[in-house]
Amino acid sequence: GYKGLLGPAKNSGVVMRYFSDVSNLVLEAKSGNLDVVMGWRSLDAKASGEIEKQGYNLAKGVGVEPNFLALDFRNMPFGTETDTPDAAKALAVRQALAHVIDKQSFADNAHFGMAEVATSIVPSAIPGSYDAMTALYGDGQGGPSLDKAKQVLASAGIEVPLDLEIAYSPDRYGASVIEQVIDLADQLNQSGLFNATLKALEWSAFREARTNGQLASWHQTWGPDYTEVDNYVTPLIRSDLNYIRGAYVNKDVDALIYAQLSESDFVKRSEILKQIQQQLALDLPAIPMLSTDRFALVKSGISGVAETFDVSYKFRLGNISR
Repeated sequence: GYKGLLGPAKNSGVVMRYFSDVSNLVLEAKSGNLDVVMGWRSLDAKASGEIEKQGYNLAKGVGVEPNFLALDFRNMPFGTETDTPDAAKALAVRQALAHVIDKQSFADNAHFGMAEVATSIVPSAIPGSYDAMTALYGDGQGGPSLDKAKQVLASAGIEVPLDLEIAYSPDRYGASVIEQVIDLADQLNQSGLFNATLKALEWSAFREARTNGQLASWHQTWGPDYTEVDNYVTPLIRSDLNYIRGAYVNKDVDALIYAQLSESDFVKRSEILKQIQQQLALDLPAIPMLSTDRFALVKSGISGVAETFDVSYKFRLGNISR
């Protein structure tokens, strides 16, 4: 009975199946029993490659789900509750991380091309996103710069390597994210600037540790409730909400976040959002790494999957046909 803009459903019904183990999903695909295999967080490069060999075609969506390295201003190196609190040195550490991380490596390898390098906490596909990171960090063109990372730490009088524990939740975000955080730790260790270690926490334990201020840094993915720019800045950054839970408070940023909520002029609101993202790039409560894509592997003869992957973050079952 749907009478909206998309028109009537193109099929008479869809059967959805859920798999608790990716190996069972791959076996079903190899048997030809699945028409569409949703990738999203569940499939890594190996599993996707095995399914593609069975004649499935890859349909890629738009990246609207950011992930980032969050830092707790209390517990990170030189944080406010450490034995050696120093705001200037803590900022230098965050800047060095932003300089040295090779994000393209994550996109190409861990996410096998199903992600884009993030230049803001707001994905570039979202109207209102602003690239405040590229010109400030790394080689100025989106790549890393070890020399700049070394320079910023040396200028702050920081001895290296610095110990940094990075927490993540392996049961929440899938195999590709596990590969990403392993690559992240390897990059930091190979730089000679950090002694990075990984701490895997089951999701409920991860959330509790993050909320209670028990982590120094962690990998975080954000799935928006709706794909409007405010749903990235307000819940993630505003100090009375702050989903990141990194003890970041900037009252000027809070004021800008409130201001954009009631600004009806698109141009004026865009300027406010630009200012927010510029300040976040300077303060670095979180270092944007990737915007990950939703994707699917589609059996030949099935239509409409690629067309439903758009910035809306919705998968429209009525659009699929045989």
